Amino acid sequence: MEDEGEDEESNTVGTSRGVEAQMTDEVSLPKPPTHGEVAALDQDLRTLYQTSPPSTRCSALATDAFALPLSQRPLKLAKPSTPATSSAMPSPGAPGVLKAAMELHTLAMFFAESMLYLHKAPFAQALIDYPYEPLEAPWSASVLAIILEAGPYMTQIAKSWSELDPVLALRWWHIYFHTFAATVVQSSLVVKCPRSKLVQHALYQITAAIDIFETAAVTGAPVAMLLPRAKSLRTDALRAIQSTRRIPASMRASNGLGVVSPPKVSKEPVNLDILGNATQLLR
Repeated sequence: MEDEGEDEESNTVGTSRGVEAQMTDEVSLPKPPTHGEVAALDQDLRTLYQTSPPSTRCSALATDAFALPLSQRPLKLAKPSTPATSSAMPSPGAPGVLKAAMELHTLAMFFAESMLYLHKAPFAQALIDYPYEPLEAPWSASVLAIILEAGPYMTQIAKSWSELDPVLALRWWHIYFHTFAATVVQSSLVVKCPRSKLVQHALYQITAAIDIFETAAVTGAPVAMLLPRAKSLRTDALRAIQSTRRIPASMRASNGLGVVSPPKVSKEPVNLDILGNATQLLR
C-alpha cells in the first residue's frame, strides 16, 4: 500500500511538472498570453489537483480547494474555511509521517504559487484600469483567483507547515518566501484599490501571514527578515484605507451616492511594473 501511495505521488508530481513547464512557456513568451489562454491553463491546473489521488492531498487545504473557479460561484467574502484533516495523512508516530507531510505541503504550495503567478498579469491590469473596484474588470476572474484562492491557500499551507515540527519545519524557508509573495499581492490590492469589496479579506490575510512570520522568526534569518517587511506592507495598506476617508466629498466624482466613477480604460497594451518584471496583457 505504501508503494502504491508513493507511485501515485510520483505520477502527480510528474504531471504537475508538465503543467508547470507549459505555464512557464506561455507566460514567458515575448508575446504574453491572452486572458483566454490564462483561463485555459487555470482550468488545467484545477483539473490536475482535483483528479489527483487523495494520498497526494495536503491536509492544510479544504477538500474544495482548486475546485470550480470563484468567478463561476456565488461570491462569498467570509474567512477561509477551516481545512479538514485528510484521511490519507499518516497517523502521528507512523514511520515517515513528518517527511510525508512536508512533501504534501510542498506539492500543495506548488499548485498555489502556480495559480498566483499565472494570474499575476491580468490581476495587475485590473488594479491599474479599475482602481475603484477591480472586480468590475473584464478579467476579474484573475482577481478572485489570486485574492480569494491562491493567497489564502499559501497562508493556510504556511500555517500548517509551521505546526508540523517546532524546529525542523521552521528551517525550511521556501514556504514562507512564497507566503510573503502572496502578502505582497494582497497588500497591492489594498494600496491600489482601497475601496474594493476585497479589502477586508486582503487585510485579514496580511495579518494572518504576519502571525505566521512572527512564529517562524524565532529561528532567525532568513524568515526573520520577512517580518518587518510584512508589517510595513500592512502599514501601507492601512494608510491607503485611511486616505479614502479624508477626501472631501466635494472633490469626489460622485454619481449621487458618493461613488467615484471608474477611469476610462486605455486600449493600448499596458506595461505592468508591479508584482514582478514588466510584462503586457493583450486585450
